Amino acid sequence: MEQGLTIDYAKLIMDAEMIRMIQTATRGVTISDETLAFDVIHEVGPGGAYISHDHTFKSTRSQSQAELFDRRSRGNWLKKTQGEAIIERAYAAAATIIAEHQPLPLPDGAAETLKEMVSEFDREQGSQ
Repeated sequence: MEQGLTIDYAKLIMDAEMIRMIQTATRGVTISDETLAFDVIHEVGPGGAYISHDHTFKSTRSQSQAELFDRRSRGNWLKKTQGEAIIERAYAAAATIIAEHQPLPLPDGAAETLKEMVSEFDREQGSQ
């Protein structure tokens, strides 16, 4: 109703994480000798346990690096988060960003360019 004039910091943090996950998925999968792991296939052989191989363990995080969305078992999730809900962890992440973020400085001339853009917009609005 407020045309985007209000914001929920926890929702913003959760949306940003979801966007990162979608971007990772849409980039596709890298195909290389390393990712195909033919040497691991030959080493493990038919019927072997790929899931417990070091290569698999090292590669599992290449597609997803979620911090809030959690795929652990309930027991491991409770241990890591002490049962804290995702929204509370998202608010904590937002508070950390607000307290610690140091934005990069604007390039030279940016302030003047922005002022000119606002002035131009004001002129256009006044002419209607």
